[in-house]
Amino acid sequence: MNNETHDIGGKIPKKIVSLPFSTEYLSKRNCMEKAGQILESGLLDGMTQKEIAREIFFHARAFSFCKRHEKLGWKPIRWVIDRADPIDLADFGDTKGRKAVYRLFWLLHVK
Repeated sequence: MNNETHDIGGKIPKKIVSLPFSTEYLSKRNCMEKAGQILESGLLDGMTQKEIAREIFFHARAFSFCKRHEKLGWKPIRWVIDRADPIDLADFGDTKGRKAVYRLFWLLHVK
């Protein structure tokens, strides 16, 4: 797990946590545990444990799906593979639209 601080717009430092893909993150329970560890360590600010877990879960599932279908050679699949590993988390999370997608994805998956 990598933790860095980035200057965004010269005003607010923004912490970034990079998690290498792991099949452990295909489980909601494991994502919640990892999110709890991140919060307890003070590595991110402005997100709840569940928000962090949802983002980890979505990225892990998207990466896993695309890796299984990589042989199709579709550009969108390659695009996801190139961007979903590592899983980059930042203070205050992603955009509102993406957070909504992560929440919906979380709710639709039973595991």
